[in-house]
Amino acid sequence: MMVNVQPDAQKALLIYPPITDPTSPYHSLTYLDSYARSCGYPAADIIDVNVEAFHYSYTPAAAAWLETELAGVRAEAQHNPALPAGARAALLRAARPDPDAVRSAVVLLQDPVRFYDYDSYQQAVDQVQAWMNCLGAVGFPGQFDGGFRLGPLPQFLQGPVAAMADPQGLEQVNRPFAPYYEDILVPRVRSGGYDVIGLNITYAWQLPFALNIARLIRRADPSAFLVGGGTEVASAWKYALDPADYAQLFDDFDATVVGEGEAAYTAILDARRRGTIPEGEQNVHLHPKYGARRALPIRYERLADIPAPDFSGIDFGQYLSPEPFVYYAPTRGCYWNKCTFCDYGLNSGSPTSPWRQSQEDRMIDDVRAIAKHAKFIYFSVDVLAPATILRFAERVVEERLDIRWGAEVRLEKYWSRERCELLRRSGCVTVSVGFESGNQRILDLIDKGTTPAQVKQTITAMHAAGIAVQMMGFTGFPTETFAEARDSIDFLADNRELWTFGGLGSFVLTPGAIVAKEPARFGIANMRPDHAVHAAVERLFGKGLIPFDPVGRHAHDRRHRRGERPCGENLFPVEQILQRILQGLHVKRVVLHLEDDPVVRRRAELNRRLRVGVREGGKSGAPLLPCPDDVVQATCVGHVSCPL
Repeated sequence: MMVNVQPDAQKALLIYPPITDPTSPYHSLTYLDSYARSCGYPAADIIDVNVEAFHYSYTPAAAAWLETELAGVRAEAQHNPALPAGARAALLRAARPDPDAVRSAVVLLQDPVRFYDYDSYQQAVDQVQAWMNCLGAVGFPGQFDGGFRLGPLPQFLQGPVAAMADPQGLEQVNRPFAPYYEDILVPRVRSGGYDVIGLNITYAWQLPFALNIARLIRRADPSAFLVGGGTEVASAWKYALDPADYAQLFDDFDATVVGEGEAAYTAILDARRRGTIPEGEQNVHLHPKYGARRALPIRYERLADIPAPDFSGIDFGQYLSPEPFVYYAPTRGCYWNKCTFCDYGLNSGSPTSPWRQSQEDRMIDDVRAIAKHAKFIYFSVDVLAPATILRFAERVVEERLDIRWGAEVRLEKYWSRERCELLRRSGCVTVSVGFESGNQRILDLIDKGTTPAQVKQTITAMHAAGIAVQMMGFTGFPTETFAEARDSIDFLADNRELWTFGGLGSFVLTPGAIVAKEPARFGIANMRPDHAVHAAVERLFGKGLIPFDPVGRHAHDRRHRRGERPCGENLFPVEQILQRILQGLHVKRVVLHLEDDPVVRRRAELNRRLRVGVREGGKSGAPLLPCPDDVVQATCVGHVSCPL
């Protein structure tokens, strides 16, 4: 099918929408652009709307607009007795907007000296949160949960897909950023002459902002080929019970990229240059207006074909961090690939997508190039193979590369104290680990391949080497008893001195997990899409995109027969009891001094991995701001676990 485009047109714009981590650029768009450039295309324009919209909100004109809008919202609330109590409470939390205070906070958070004074840091965080409370109040009061995350919006997120894609609802939740859209983003799109415009949607709370931005782009530049991609797009496609719901949700997009996007993005550019649509291309799902579509062909990238991400075009000065900090992904998939609860990425027949890993020579070359722009690097992967990362560390020490880095690793016996010390000498200052449970029976059911004793031995070695450890686990696995769940809490409590940041979440079952495929093996007798459970996808996508939920015990079946609502988000009543116990660990702070290691201080990825409403496919949530490592918040109340 031919489209109305000049054969040589290839100008592209890539957008990262709100609302998420403001402390560093997410690497997805940089990877796409770097790959396209290696194929001969010019660099795309990249706009991080998440940080740009925030900074624009406290400019004089936007701040004046906010004060006027907020006054109107308050006046209307006084004459609206039907306003929910939660909205009234949110308006009370929203004080008078103070743009000078938030400007001062931004300056401090970018200051390489004052940032590390914890009292000053905390005051700056409070000022930013106060500003976000004011911004959120002109949308759905209370919509910004703890800063840069979208809070629960029952009026908007618990309905069918039609409600999720409703223009009026989208406009309201986006109202806080209306001045930026009108004054900056839309004029830039309209004057840019873009042939391809892509939006990356990594997290669930970015989706309503991305959908609204897509509507604005469609009106501003109808001829542009509009593409949506990212983890949330793939999750929506993967879990949709009705393809029509998926099509309705992304109706403003000409195409969506499902799965890994480098080759798919370049195929779209190729098609536009030819004056055609990317019909039949792997991972590219076309809008139904382009005709009936056969089964989507899936492609997994060959990492040798992926160039090092080029961050040279990133304006690091706009992020709320004293140091440039980036993500790097030298692996995809998981080498273990056995955990029975895991349902990660665009997998087929196994818990994760296929395992691929760059070798240490390639990793060294990539990191050497990345370090020209940022010396603080988080290996944004599912897991790193121990032997490879150890050889990488040896090379870093040999070449005296000046970097600080962190990563996710499996809790293997391989990590002796000597090997952990080598990691530390190479600049490793933090690791994230999924211990999952402190009970051996549950670990065996999960097929984790570890023991609590081995876990303690490994984190002891990491701690002794001066590497901060983030612990991630969950309760509520099928057949888990209260006593077994308590073992996980006791494990964290008994080993407090060995970890810096920890969390326990609630088990969420999704259709691709081994538990869902072999329910009888896990004591599950009645598994179905459950419309009473809105813990995950339903809240975000509505009818037709619903997580599977286990109802495995006779007590729950009896409740259903009597018409009673099961207690707990995932129908395991032990969760409600455990929440009370977990509160005892929630307020603990751990003092940790790691000399000159600001990558640990930043905490961005560690917060990202814990402070999540729902973790699907191994995705992680976004923090408000990085936290200094000399006083690190140790939080033991999460929602779901890391998949490794």
